[in-house]
Amino acid sequence: MNEKASTLYRHVLRGLAEECSQVEALDKTLTTFVSDVRRIEQDTVGALPEDWESDWNRIETQLAEIQKHAATARKQLEPPATAGSDPLAEWSPVAAIEDEMEALLAKRRMLGEQILTASDRADWESGWAALEMSVITLRAHARSVQVKLELQHRFGREEAAEITAKLVETLPADLNDARGAEAFEKAVEELKEDRQRFHGVWDMVKALALWVESPAERARKLRTEK
Repeated sequence: MNEKASTLYRHVLRGLAEECSQVEALDKTLTTFVSDVRRIEQDTVGALPEDWESDWNRIETQLAEIQKHAATARKQLEPPATAGSDPLAEWSPVAAIEDEMEALLAKRRMLGEQILTASDRADWESGWAALEMSVITLRAHARSVQVKLELQHRFGREEAAEITAKLVETLPADLNDARGAEAFEKAVEELKEDRQRFHGVWDMVKALALWVESPAERARKLRTEK
């Protein structure tokens, strides 16, 4: 079982039970880890690459953008409702911001491997491990908020809350055992039968179904089915 998929899945389940404020808090934590890794590189590398500062500045700007969207969406969800407010529209840019940020982080991680010496690498790798786990957690919670906002937009707040509760109850708590994986596959089939109602949820669960298996596991499965 893909451990990254299981970790992300657990955070998605947690995120379904939480609100925009959790994403704001996670974003602040991620900002701290970004600052830590940036400082380690700055203190240990003599000549930094030309694009080093601009990349890290852009990453910090993207984190600020995510936090702004989360804070605005949260305020729009708080009573009394303001005429013309649309928390779903406010939240929609977050996924694209995260995509760009993750691409920049991947670039900086790859280039960091090339400029750090072996003696400087231990703290750097620990910082990156914390940063990457925070990115996974933030993205999982952001996906969960997106699903809940889509449901609210379609069905209203009360019915969306009921649908979310049903989803959390249907999906297994853990994918690391055979029974959990079996329950997950059954939940996917149930959601497929009611795709119109669970449109945003289905998109997320379909993606999770791909994350559960590694590429090699999926390839072996395809060979077996032929």
